[in-house]
Amino acid sequence: MAYVAGDTILDDEYNAFVSNTGSPYGYNYIAGTGAGAYGLGQSTLSTVAAGNTITAAQWNSLFTGMSNLANHTNDTLTSTAAVSGGDTIAIKAALISDLATLAASVAAGCPNTTALTDTATVNDDTANNWTTTQTVTVTITAASQDALRYFFNSGGKVVIDFSNPTLPTGGTNAKNTEWIDIVGRAGPITIKAHDLDGSGGANQTINNDFGYHDLTGTYQTLVTTVGNDATYGSAQTLVVSALTSTNTMTIRTVFTDGAADTTYNSATQTDNDYVGVLRMATFAKNPNTSEGLATAYTVTVS
Repeated sequence: MAYVAGDTILDDEYNAFVSNTGSPYGYNYIAGTGAGAYGLGQSTLSTVAAGNTITAAQWNSLFTGMSNLANHTNDTLTSTAAVSGGDTIAIKAALISDLATLAASVAAGCPNTTALTDTATVNDDTANNWTTTQTVTVTITAASQDALRYFFNSGGKVVIDFSNPTLPTGGTNAKNTEWIDIVGRAGPITIKAHDLDGSGGANQTINNDFGYHDLTGTYQTLVTTVGNDATYGSAQTLVVSALTSTNTMTIRTVFTDGAADTTYNSATQTDNDYVGVLRMATFAKNPNTSEGLATAYTVTVS
């Protein structure tokens, strides 16, 4: 029979569906504060006192919360539709299965969500005339440490790419040409909750398993792109790394010109030292509330 006011379900069963903090995880742990890879910062449901009857409103609040979450994760559930038949065991099994589906999506960083809004792109440039090395950084900031975690858990991403917006006066030379090739191969790089996507081009090493949850307070290398032309080869490198600190994530790119030719003659441009401006461009894909979340946690890029 369908669940209606007056039907009985054991209070400890309902409370497990709502508040379990171990497998099978309850709704509050998946969608509420959770811990680590679990939790989206959404409002939680109340449990019931021992011996109390579960009301239709309480039962439907769980269904509604699960359905809203499934809309954001783009999961298909079977237990939240109106029930017209089946015994308690079958219904309980379906609920556990559906909660496990939602838990898996959140633990993976909601990889199938499409409810995302791009921020404006922030550009960080090297100097216009440089030798040896240049370092640029960008900071991703959330309202709190939990808010940064919710951002990534709900499918938020950070995208960085590279370019050479300013060439040397008079055109390019062999070294400039190779840097144009390096920045073209280096990106885009997308940092997600547990992993990252990279272009995977020639002479590039990608630590694909490094995402937000793998970062620490010390810079860890995400992507290394190395020059591969006949003149300079591996002397030119672009290395991207990142670290986290409470409510921020800092991304650093180090451009290294390791070649020996370090004297630039601006009048004749006979040397290849002058590289021109190299750029790291960064934007975030912020979760939004268009597909089920009541509260979306966003970041700023600076």
